[in-house]
Amino acid sequence: MMKTQDEIIHYRLERAQGGLREARLMADLFENRQKGDYMDFVHFTKEQVRPWIAEAELFVGEMTALTRTATTVESDDDSGAEEASPSRDGS
Repeated sequence: MMKTQDEIIHYRLERAQGGLREARLMADLFENRQKGDYMDFVHFTKEQVRPWIAEAELFVGEMTALTRTATTVESDDDSGAEEASPSRDGS
């Protein structure tokens, strides 16, 4: 199903508002990765990790949907591009 410009704008506004949650997730994941890189042993409990997994799965799903939406918009924008382009022989 192709999205209208209004639907895409609404979706992007919702994404911007949800960006803070994702920024926190990325900061937490990065910080904990750094701990693993620079400490001999790092221990995480299941209770710590489960929310990260759930949030990461949600993030991947949202990014997948966003790229599909962007691809649809680009395809719509490019639909007449070949007709408007001059041919190789200049005509």
